[in-house]
Formats: sequence, structure tokens, C-alpha cells
Amino acid sequence: MSRTVIGRPIWDMLGARMPRGVLGLSDPDLHLIDGRWVMYIGGFSSGFRNRLYRARLPAGGVPERGRWLLDRHPIVAGPPAGAWDAGGMHTPSYVPPHGGRGARIYYAGRSNARHYGTGSTYAIGLLTRDPRGRGIRRRCCAAGRGGTACSNRWPSRSTAAIACGSSPPRTRSVPASSPTSNCT
Repeated sequence: MSRTVIGRPIWDMLGARMPRGVLGLSDPDLHLIDGRWVMYIGGFSSGFRNRLYRARLPAGGVPERGRWLLDRHPIVAGPPAGAWDAGGMHTPSYVPPHGGRGARIYYAGRSNARHYGTGSTYAIGLLTRDPRGRGIRRRCCAAGRGGTACSNRWPSRSTAAIACGSSPPRTRSVPASSPTSNCT
């Protein structure tokens, strides 16, 4: 016999529980990292932009009863105007380190304010740590419209396209030695 547990929301955009600077949060991705629960979340900032956030439980906390602490700022600063993901960053998916590769976060990126229909452009983004540990690198992994792919040189799209394991029509693959060819 299954048991349904009904609790209160962690954050409620219509209530008084929203953290300062954030209007709404969604698309949680929960992981136990180094013994501590971490949640990566898509959020709508008070600056009216979709950004990626991180929340953590204090050491020893459990997700069902813990007091989640949302980091004050998004995981990465907002992209510059015209960047492939300047319109929004959301739906994070954390991948733990494995096979000699560091942890990374894939996410959906949008180039403009159009959420759907003609003129809306989405791509898959990838966040990784700078090899020297000095920050986070952001790059476009692959776009979905007509096989077009993005480069790691934003704000413009480039002929050096990233195909993430395949070569869609009308794109060129980046050589294996390139730091942007590793999209898996």
C-alpha cells in the first residue's frame, strides 16, 4: 500500500516564502553531493530574466524536512545582450563527475524573449568549471532548429559548430582536440 505525503511548498511564488530577488522557481534537479543535498533550479529573477540557481540544505539536512537555502545570486552571471542564451536559462540537469570528466550542468537556453512559435530559438547549454578552478565556463552545446549548432564564442553563432556526438545537416564538427567538442 502506497502512502501519499502532502507537505507545504519549499518556495511559493504567491506567498511570503520566496527568496529575495526571485519571483518564481521551477524545474528542480536534486542531488546528494559530498554528503550534502543540493538542488539546481530554474528561476525567474526580479530583473525579469530566467536564470539558474542553486539551493542547499545545511549539513545533515533531509530533503523532506530541511530548510533549503537558496544562493543569493544565480549560478552564472547573465549572458551579454545578443548571446545565444541571453533570453533565458532554465531546466538545469546536473551530471556528476565520472570517467575522468568533471561535474557539469546542462540547461535549456533561449536567445530572445520569444518563448514559443516563430522566432523562438532554444539550444542546449553546458556549464563546466574552468580548468584552473577560477570560475564557471558557459557554452552552447547544440541547437535544435534545423540542425543548427552553436559555438562557445558568443554572442554570435559560428561556423565551428558543435554537434554533440553527431553531425547534423549544415554544420561542421569541431575537432576532437577542441575544448568545445566534449558535450557528453
